[in-house]
Amino acid sequence: MSLSNNSLPGVILLAHGSREPETEMELRELCRNLAESKKDLRFEIAFLNQEPKLEHAFEKLVSQGSFQVRIVPLLVFTGRHLREDIPNQIKELRSIRPDVKIELEPHLYRLPGFADVLMHLVSTKF
Repeated sequence: MSLSNNSLPGVILLAHGSREPETEMELRELCRNLAESKKDLRFEIAFLNQEPKLEHAFEKLVSQGSFQVRIVPLLVFTGRHLREDIPNQIKELRSIRPDVKIELEPHLYRLPGFADVLMHLVSTKF
């Protein structure tokens, strides 16, 4: 059974943020590439320390009909953002929209194959 275009699940690529304009440009490019490759999902970007914030990306997806949202933290290691800030923001979003299923994906270090990617990178340089 396929989902109608109005009920596509959403994915939020959540980055730390930076004053460097390239940061947002690169994240938008990644988001665009993923969206082009995965037409059965709706993608948005968000930042912890700049606009668009997580709640804005979430509301945009929900307003487009997404009632399942996965948040992908583009952070490498555990820190305050992963332990406190993001879970607190998700708790707030769930209280505002209990009808929306929200899942938090693992951060980069916890993804299968992450160490392999790094090993490949350093191994091919020598």
